[in-house]
Amino acid sequence: MLISLLILAKLYTFADGTAVDLNVCFMFIPGPAGDPVRRPTVENCQDRGPTACFEIFKPDDNNLGQVLADNRMPNMDYKVRDTCQQHAYRMLARQMCPQTCATCCLTKEYNCENATTLFPPAATCRDERQNCAAIRAAHSCGGVFRTTMMQQCARTCGYCT
Repeated sequence: MLISLLILAKLYTFADGTAVDLNVCFMFIPGPAGDPVRRPTVENCQDRGPTACFEIFKPDDNNLGQVLADNRMPNMDYKVRDTCQQHAYRMLARQMCPQTCATCCLTKEYNCENATTLFPPAATCRDERQNCAAIRAAHSCGGVFRTTMMQQCARTCGYCT
């Protein structure tokens, strides 16, 4: 683990970029004035090293607060640091920092072929509630609400197989 952190710290010195729109794991949803905006398809995964991921992939210091605020708004394009999408950092982004780089859909929890009895099959998977999009936008699909959301908002929260 220490070696991984040292490697991540070294990569941080080379990573210098700006916030850009997602180009993987996104869906278009209606934004202001009906214009489509890019939002992550799945947001309820966790980084393996949240502090290291934040330091490596955080947006420019000048834009950090604005980017984080915009990412919480469901009607704004979701931004990640451009290094998240660069070839040299893709594997690190997917394996260590899927939440920070919005690549949750590529993790084994969401990109697998094995069906389990915990999740409904995709053909019959549906939301039981009407306001699941608002729940997802409020980042309430995971954490303490995970079990409830697996039952009530399975499709919107990404719990279908």
